[in-house]
Amino acid sequence: MVQRTSDRPITTFGRPQWQLESGNSRIPLSSIPPTPHQSALEGKSVLPVPMWTPGQYGDLQLRPITYLVTGDQLVLSRPIRAQRVLLIIQNSLATGNIVVNFDNPASGINGIFLAPQGSLIFDNIVPQNDVHIYCFALTTLVIAYMEIDITDSEHILRELGR
Repeated sequence: MVQRTSDRPITTFGRPQWQLESGNSRIPLSSIPPTPHQSALEGKSVLPVPMWTPGQYGDLQLRPITYLVTGDQLVLSRPIRAQRVLLIIQNSLATGNIVVNFDNPASGINGIFLAPQGSLIFDNIVPQNDVHIYCFALTTLVIAYMEIDITDSEHILRELGR
């Protein structure tokens, strides 16, 4: 059983800790792990974190795709000097499926089928491929995506001293 030797706190690093006793042997304070509130960087100089980190934010783009005839359409090309960090494809049709495929033309039998009002969302691991959509009806679909520029991130990080 662990119990306090007294109700008087012992202060270390500006934070009170209780001196503990287990049976007849005392536990030295140095063996007590730091509390979650004690920083491992306490007493060390720390650089401020910038409010903006290159490569972390991007602008959301909405791209309408109009189908004048049924069939496959390349709706989004592979990013060249950017990285796609978000991709949302929604089937806005009230009735009728659409088919999504990556790097290859989509068809009625080749790709991922999206039911009416269904969505395909990539927000964690996002494919960088060309995106093809096959639509069975004459309509306008909208896809949403976000890309971040990765060409200047190393230069910006050097400027920030990282």
